[in-house]
Amino acid sequence: MRTLHRTFQPALLAAVLAGFAAAAVPARAGTVEMSGGRLQLITTGDNGASIETDTGLNGAVRVVGDDLSCMQIHNGSSIEVNTAGCSDSLGHLTVMVPSGFPVDLTMRGSGDVHIGDLHGPLNATIDADGALTAGALNVLHLVMHGSGDATVAAANGATDIEDFGSGEVKLSD
Repeated sequence: MRTLHRTFQPALLAAVLAGFAAAAVPARAGTVEMSGGRLQLITTGDNGASIETDTGLNGAVRVVGDDLSCMQIHNGSSIEVNTAGCSDSLGHLTVMVPSGFPVDLTMRGSGDVHIGDLHGPLNATIDADGALTAGALNVLHLVMHGSGDATVAAANGATDIEDFGSGEVKLSD
């Protein structure tokens, strides 16, 4: 009987562990949609992110990623999305906002951030070596502390750039 018990014990243990592992794995893909007056996006690590406009959102913000379980998302008058604590499982993060929606961006890692034609105000701080590319903006306030580069296609309103880092700033307009 002891031999029979030892023979089945590894198989039983493997089955139990597989059950626990399946229960501990969070849903991989995710989408979160919420309303607020401003987006605050804080990126860390080497995950990339995109901010794109969607005219159908009517004041809402949609966050899409491979695994949103690691993210800190707070909803109030401002919507704060923070990738601190995320690893490669996050994959590429996409945030959809209405056209003209105000965005505050803080980049604290090597991940690149692409912003489409926001047609709204962007307040961005680059504290690391990630690259920022942006389309058409209405107002731009950019503070650079790291070695990251910033390229902006057009800033049609007030433009304030403070460059304390070693990165390059290119403003096409």
